[in-house]
Amino acid sequence: MIKSMTGFGRHREIVSEIGETGKIASEREIFAEIKSINSRYLDIFVRAPRIYGFLEEKIKQEAAKIISRGKIEIFISVEEKTGSSTQITMNKTYLENYIDILKKIRDEYNLPDDITTMRVSQNRDIYNIEKLEENEEFLWQSVKSVFERAAEGFSGMRLTEGEKLLSDMSERIKKCDASVDEIKVISDNCKAGYFEQFKQRLKDLAGDIVMDENRILTEAAIYADKIEITEEIVRIKSHFSQFFKIVKENAPVGRKLDFLVQEINREINTIGSKSLDVEITNRVIEVKSDIEKIREQIQNIE
Repeated sequence: MIKSMTGFGRHREIVSEIGETGKIASEREIFAEIKSINSRYLDIFVRAPRIYGFLEEKIKQEAAKIISRGKIEIFISVEEKTGSSTQITMNKTYLENYIDILKKIRDEYNLPDDITTMRVSQNRDIYNIEKLEENEEFLWQSVKSVFERAAEGFSGMRLTEGEKLLSDMSERIKKCDASVDEIKVISDNCKAGYFEQFKQRLKDLAGDIVMDENRILTEAAIYADKIEITEEIVRIKSHFSQFFKIVKENAPVGRKLDFLVQEINREINTIGSKSLDVEITNRVIEVKSDIEKIREQIQNIE
């Protein structure tokens, strides 16, 4: 199944932890948000509350299960509704020293006395934030559950976008296939003409010089072989068929499709370089235009 690398999902849930007495010991509102954009490789960035740093690596491992390529940003928040997993105390020694310094600055430079509780409290170093012992496994399972719900929306959006990309690319491949069929018909119709034109050109260049008829036929045959595009058409048609096989694979196919499009582009370029017919050249340009659009779409596919 084709999946886009672009996706978004979020989920919010209030989780209750039951204590030993059978009553609710704490309630937390857990929020998870996932968004991704295109990238050649897998880059996962997780933002979580500092006191829950142990969650980051676990979240990365879970994210790697649902996407193999793309730049993913994950935001996790844990808001305590009841109870508390942290304790804030005052760093009294630091605070007293800090206030003394402020007073010295005030007195030495004759500054306004605006040392207030609110101003002093803005210095975060006066606090000691301690994380109380808690059931980390319960917290992780709760966060994981919320993350998985967010991931459902994220994956659903990627599948929807992937279906749109597949529909567009499939139509373009079919259009290219039809153009190549037309190129083959035009080429077959022109072969005899090319052969006769080349023979006449050799005779015109020779002028009064008598040339061996067999030599003319040999050179004409060599020329006809150089502009022969049957092999290229067979290969490019095979690539078109391969496209529809690859997109049915139940695995990330972006890199495979990228390589396949490079091969298709190589074959159509060869056809274009061999062609002397304006109609063929026009169709080659059309195919190249569609292939370039397909290549751009593939950059969005996982």
